Amino acid sequence: MASQLLTDIVYFVAYQEYVSGDPFDVEQTNADRERPKLLREQNILKQVCSLISFVLLLLVFTIKKIWMKNQGENVKYELTRFLVVPRMVPLTYL
Repeated sequence: MASQLLTDIVYFVAYQEYVSGDPFDVEQTNADRERPKLLREQNILKQVCSLISFVLLLLVFTIKKIWMKNQGENVKYELTRFLVVPRMVPLTYL
C-alpha cells in the first residue's frame, strides 16, 4: 500500500505512465517544477511519511506483543503467522 503510493508519486513527478518496473530506474525527461511544487504545497510527502510511520509503529507494537506473549520463544513463527493474515500482507513489503 505505502510502497505503491510512493511509486505512484515518483511516476507522477516524472510525468510518466506507470509500467511494472523499479521506480528507482525512472528518469525524468522533461523537467517541470509544477508537480513537485504541488506535492510540497499540499504536504503530500508529510502525509505519506505519517502513514508509513503509523504502519511501522503497528508492526513494532505487534512484535512486542508477540514477544511478551511467548517470552521470546517461537517469535519468528508467530510473526510469520501474523503477517499472512490477509489484512497484514502489505506489511510484509515494508
